[in-house]
Amino acid sequence: MNNPTIADFLSTFNKIISSFVNNDNENITLYSSVLKDTYNVLNSNERSTCFQYISDFFNEQNDTYITIFFMSYLLKTLNSAEAIIHIQHTISQSGISPIDALNIIFQMSSFSFSTDLKIDTADFYKEQLSIYQNNISKLNSLTESYTFVPYDVRNKDRIAIMCRMLYSDRHAPTVIIINLFNWLKKLGYEVCLFIEYMGQIQDENVINWYRPSIENKIFSQAGDFNINYLGVDIKGHNIVFSNSNYEQMARRTFDLIYDYNPLFVINVGGCNPIADLCNNITTVCCMPCINKPALSTSSIYIRYFPYTEDDDRIYNDLLLNYQHVYDMPFVEELSGSNGCIQVKSDYGIDEDKFAIIIAGNRLDKEIRQRFIQLLNDISSTEDNVVFVFIGDCPLLKKHT
Repeated sequence: MNNPTIADFLSTFNKIISSFVNNDNENITLYSSVLKDTYNVLNSNERSTCFQYISDFFNEQNDTYITIFFMSYLLKTLNSAEAIIHIQHTISQSGISPIDALNIIFQMSSFSFSTDLKIDTADFYKEQLSIYQNNISKLNSLTESYTFVPYDVRNKDRIAIMCRMLYSDRHAPTVIIINLFNWLKKLGYEVCLFIEYMGQIQDENVINWYRPSIENKIFSQAGDFNINYLGVDIKGHNIVFSNSNYEQMARRTFDLIYDYNPLFVINVGGCNPIADLCNNITTVCCMPCINKPALSTSSIYIRYFPYTEDDDRIYNDLLLNYQHVYDMPFVEELSGSNGCIQVKSDYGIDEDKFAIIIAGNRLDKEIRQRFIQLLNDISSTEDNVVFVFIGDCPLLKKHT
């Protein structure tokens, strides 16, 4: 190890490990800043070398969860594609439970989606899909007592929608579900929503991932619900999963789907292990909320985004041989926006000011230092500009 910069990086990371062991948050913050500065001056080969040293070190410890925790720390601290590749490799080579593996895959996907992490290669996606499907297959025994329902005996008047969570009418996937529910009801179908809420598992496994994403929820209790969203009455079942009740709640969900006997199931959002296991019972169509295939074992993908020929080629390149995509016209008829017009004076902003609005529900995660610097550069040269942030962003307040 002749390169002093690599040595500095590894030495700092060793101090961070010690700080975690000693629960020394002050030094974790201090050394994390030093680690980022050191990492930023490394070239691509040097970064790969550092991660290989770290990976080799943790492999010697023979503790998969410790490896994943510190790799997730590096992922979130450095926003590094190298980290997520090593996490993915660790999952594929380890013997951790499928429930834990699927939660870690969700954490990786959540972070990649909410940041500018550049790792959209076909090989990476297909490896992640392979790991996801392998862990789904380990849970297939949960559906062994159910037989696949033939098309001819299904209730042709019913369609089921499955999702990981339902939130507010300003939450984009929730708005999609509301509109889909409304549209299907207008077509004459009876529709039922099945929520597979995994936030409790994410909370219980908080020590296995650095600053994990924990899905939001609108219902505090499991059970049946009937709720009105934007004038649409939505009925369904909220199934809450934990580490201890996973198999029980999975079978509970399968019972509900089996008894409802829909024409087919629409899995909105994807990366939903329970919905994918329902492929063993009935037809499940995956409807991602992003313009690329979501992680799923379904053979049918529903796409509602506009796309170019290049987009279509890339999309189909990511699908496996047995998977096919079907386009569906989709119009967002209902929206959480109240439609009223608001003006600058409503917020105490002078009318002659030029307002730049930054809006989102993940501002603290998505806004990077270079973007803040851009805003500072604008404000230092333009006296007539005001920035308006819409959304929860407590960490951004220190920059104002």
